[in-house]
Amino acid sequence: MSVDSKIVTALDPFSYDVANGVSFTKNKTYFAFNYTVIPADFADDAPCHERYLVQVHFFCPLNVNITRLKKSVRQRLYAAGFTWPSITDASDENSRHIVFECEIAEGVDTDGVDDDNGA
Repeated sequence: MSVDSKIVTALDPFSYDVANGVSFTKNKTYFAFNYTVIPADFADDAPCHERYLVQVHFFCPLNVNITRLKKSVRQRLYAAGFTWPSITDASDENSRHIVFECEIAEGVDTDGVDDDNGA
């Protein structure tokens, strides 16, 4: 399962739109996410894994109570294999903007083989 699919699947139970890098209209409640990919665990000058530095953004109107949602999002991302997310409140006077930051790693296919066992 791709990193995108893992994020979407983890957030699907909240019943809000979830999209990679998409910004929806103002006053709508939704999740958007982005990530940076960094090669890691080098052997023979090639990465064995890639680290995904993930940001999940939650946008909603100011009057929405998000206390329970913040805890649930963290738990669901962690259960999907991500590190325990940190939370940053990037809200302004117009809307809430909560940023969840976490990481996940995936094996790299440098030799045309789909798994880490060489099969």
